[in-house]
Amino acid sequence: MGKRINFTRWIALLVVVLSVCMIYGFSSDDGGQSGEKSRWVAEQIARVRYADFKSWPEARREKVIEDWQYPVRKGAHLSEYALLGFGCGLLAAAWGKGKRGRRFFGAFLLALLVASSDEIHQIFVAGRTASPVDVGIDMIGVSIGIAVAALVGRRGRGNASAEP
Repeated sequence: MGKRINFTRWIALLVVVLSVCMIYGFSSDDGGQSGEKSRWVAEQIARVRYADFKSWPEARREKVIEDWQYPVRKGAHLSEYALLGFGCGLLAAAWGKGKRGRRFFGAFLLALLVASSDEIHQIFVAGRTASPVDVGIDMIGVSIGIAVAALVGRRGRGNASAEP
């Protein structure tokens, strides 16, 4: 029989590539486009959170939407990078050889490279800036994603205590 293909490796690689494309896609939006997207999400959250939101005076609605925009933007960073971290973690679990801890550290460094280059990229996009705070938030998301991938990888092998 021929070589057996490990689909987990290719799925993990696909998750990483699609995550990076998504991250750079959102980062390529100029400041106005990015603001409109986060404003729309913030408004939807406000509509769900406050049943009578539509009946409020416009100034009050705008203030609530404005207040929600910052957490929406930072939550987007966290979730995008959690997905990237998950993909990188799956790659580390499925494709690497050697000690697991080193492989996951490599996954973390790969994601740090993406986060840092993404922030540098934003310097060149109209109305956007680079922020070390965003890189920090990104890496929290990456850490969550890698941790989930590590748990999934151990569970999938059926031996939670073995170190390859």
